[in-house]
Order: sequence, then C-alpha cells, then structure tokens
Amino acid sequence: MKRLTGPAAATGIRYTFRSLQRRNFRLYFFGQLASICGSWAQTVAFAWLVLKLTGSGTSVGLITAVQFTPVLLAGGWPGIVADRFDNRKAVMAVQTLLALQAAGLPRS
Repeated sequence: MKRLTGPAAATGIRYTFRSLQRRNFRLYFFGQLASICGSWAQTVAFAWLVLKLTGSGTSVGLITAVQFTPVLLAGGWPGIVADRFDNRKAVMAVQTLLALQAAGLPRS
C-alpha cells in the first residue's frame, strides 16, 4: 500500500475531520464521547470496588465476565430493534435507562 506524503496526506487529514463541520454530528460525537468516558469510569470503579472488598483478582475477572455476558448473549437483538423502531426514540430510551442505572449506584 502506498503511503501518502505531502499535500496528499494533508488532504486525507482534512477529509477525516470534515464531518465535525456539521453541528448535529458535533453534538452527537461529543455526547457519545462523554457517555463512553462515563461508562469506562463506571466499569473501572466497579472493578476497583470488587478488588477492595475481596482482595482477589479472580473475583475482578469473574465480575467483569459476568458484567459483559449480556452483551455477548444478546448482542444481535439490537439490530432487530433498530429496524423496527424510530432510531432517535430508541437511543433516547437507552441513554435514559443507562443514566438511571448510573444514578442508582451507591455513593461513597
């Protein structure tokens, strides 16, 4: 594969970020960025809590595996839901449920 250099490389970079010129995509992109950072922080905090309570790396591994088992088992169903329902309403419902779940976690 030929590597781009000079003006051709600059053109490639310019096209990479062209979608950020649209306001709606910027809102979506940065909203998703914040959501994923929050999910990551929640996952790390949960694993850290389990490690502090049990002192066992095995427990951390097991709880992480159990945490992601639903994604493994039910990963194909969201495609069916996306085809049958309004995408905007489905995303709003899922994000609301995730926010409620995060709000329900105990505070220390």
